[in-house]
Amino acid sequence: MFFLFVICFMTIGCDRDTMSTIFPEIESFYKESCSWNNVEKDSLERFVVKVRGFLNEKPEARKDPLLPKIQEKVNTASQRFTIEVDTAWAGDTLIYF
Repeated sequence: MFFLFVICFMTIGCDRDTMSTIFPEIESFYKESCSWNNVEKDSLERFVVKVRGFLNEKPEARKDPLLPKIQEKVNTASQRFTIEVDTAWAGDTLIYF
């Protein structure tokens, strides 16, 4: 039940923030970032490339008030990645740096 409350609260918060945007593309990027629950690393990287491409095409979009919130969501999502190691394999391992 608590989980549903948190999801509803997050969704309402995201919808409320979209009112102050200058560019509809930035609003679209923000809404996409609000839908991330367990985003995969490659999806996050593609999203960042897409946003950077847009910002390179329209540098004035860097002034949009939603951009810092998108950056915060990207930073938060990128910190959720974990590394899993399969220890069942019992062979020799050489690691070169």
